[in-house]
Amino acid sequence: MQFDKSFVAIRSRGTLELFDLGLHVIRDYWWQLSTLLVLGASPWVIADATAMTWMMGRQPRDEITRAEGWLLLVLVASQAQIGTVFISHFLGQAIFAEQPRIMVTIKAVFSRSIGLIWLHLILRGGIFVLWVVASIEYDMSGDSWAGILVLMVCLLLGGFAMRILRPYVNEVLVLEQAPFSVKKNQASVTFGRRSSGLHGGSPGDLIGKGIVSGLIAGALALSLYGALNFVLDVTALSWNSLWWQDTIAWVTVLWITAGYIAVVRFLSYLDLRIRQEGWDVELLIRAEAFRMQSQI
Repeated sequence: MQFDKSFVAIRSRGTLELFDLGLHVIRDYWWQLSTLLVLGASPWVIADATAMTWMMGRQPRDEITRAEGWLLLVLVASQAQIGTVFISHFLGQAIFAEQPRIMVTIKAVFSRSIGLIWLHLILRGGIFVLWVVASIEYDMSGDSWAGILVLMVCLLLGGFAMRILRPYVNEVLVLEQAPFSVKKNQASVTFGRRSSGLHGGSPGDLIGKGIVSGLIAGALALSLYGALNFVLDVTALSWNSLWWQDTIAWVTVLWITAGYIAVVRFLSYLDLRIRQEGWDVELLIRAEAFRMQSQI
C-alpha cells in the first residue's frame, strides 16, 4: 500500500470543488458504484413498495400524486444513508487500491450489518418512518391531507437535520471500524466518542455543507425526473405518462441523487479529516516511513 499515491489528490478543497470532484469519481468508477447503489437500494425500494401498497389501485390516475411524491421523498431521505453504505466503503477501499473489489466491500459491510441496523433503523428512526408511512390514512378528498403534509415535512426536516450534524457515521463505522463499546482494559475509541470528536469540531462547516447538499440534491432530482419522464414519454410515443411510470421515474432519480450525494459525502469526510487531523501530512509521514523500512 502506497500512502502517498491515491485515486484523488489528498488535499483540502472547497464545497463546490468537492461536488465537481464527485462527478470525476463517478466517471472513473461508474460501473462499480452503480452496482453497489442497486445492491444497497433494492431492499428499501421493495420495502417502500410494500409499505405503500395501500395507496395503489384506489382510483385511475394519469400521473404520480403529490402524496406519493412526498412519501417517497421522506422514505428515500430516511434510508439513503444506510442504502449507500456500500459506496462509502468501496471509495474508502479505492483510495489506495489500484483495483478495488466489489466483493471485498460487500463482505466488509455485511460484517458490520448489526451495527448499521442499530444505528440507522433504531437510533435514527428508520423503522419509525417506514411504519408511519405504512399506517397513514390516505384520503385526498378529506381534511387529512394537511395533517399528512405536516407529518411528512417534520419527518423530512428531522432526518435532514440529523444527517447535517452527523453525516459521516457510515465512514466511522465501516471504514474506521469504531466499536460501539469497549472493555475497560481496551484502548479502542468507541463509535460515540469518535463520532462526537469528528463532527464536533466544525458544526458551522457541517451545516453549510448540509444546506448546499440539500439544494443541489433537490435541483438534481427535479432535473433528472423531468429528463427521465421525457425519455419515457418519447419511448412510449405518448405525452400522457401512466402513474406507474412517474412513480418509477421518481424513485429512480431519488436514489441516483442519493448515490451522488454519498460520493460527495465521502470526499467531504476526507476533507474534514485533512482540516481537523492533518491526515494528508500523516499519509506523507507513513509513506516515508514505509520507504525507509523497505530500504533497510
